[in-house]
Amino acid sequence: MLKIILLAIVNAVAVWGGTVLAADEKWVALGVLAAATLALDAIYLSPRRAIPLKFLIPGTVFLIAFQIVPIVYNVNVGFTNWSTGHILVKSEAIEGIKRNSLGQPADGTAYSMAPARDADGELVLLLVDEADGKSYVGTTEELRPLDEGALKLGEFGTIESASGYQIVRGGDLLALDKELAGFTVPTASGAIRAEGTETALELAPT
Repeated sequence: MLKIILLAIVNAVAVWGGTVLAADEKWVALGVLAAATLALDAIYLSPRRAIPLKFLIPGTVFLIAFQIVPIVYNVNVGFTNWSTGHILVKSEAIEGIKRNSLGQPADGTAYSMAPARDADGELVLLLVDEADGKSYVGTTEELRPLDEGALKLGEFGTIESASGYQIVRGGDLLALDKELAGFTVPTASGAIRAEGTETALELAPT
């Protein structure tokens, strides 16, 4: 009775795996799975034949699962684009190197900052130079000056509102954490990058 229950479980798992393989059009793997399942049924349902195989197969299955498969998987990962050094495409890798090679120079400019959305819903950085009070809007393509009075500042110099832009606040601001970390505004001498949610610094290549 126990043998029948175990075989039923094996066959149920095989049917589930077969549907997944068929959906992915993995016909060779599906054929191997079907043949292996039928072979197991034939071996364990035969009353007296293939008795040695009944004891050999469990060990063989575990050998394949815990020795052969990990070796093949690691070799495949090591020599294909699944390896650690190939997670990013070339353009993403270059951009990451540029971003990580930026550092704050001694005379770098500091800005009060507020992340915002423009009329098209694109993320921009509203910036106020802490040295001269000039205001700018930064995108991933350029830094543009804003007209005087375009930004309304609070008592402590924080940006409260901006004409033509919707400042990101509350939970939406917290959700921007990853996007802000990779957001840089190109400048003539380097780039401006957000440091937190209220400050940005002008960085230069190190």
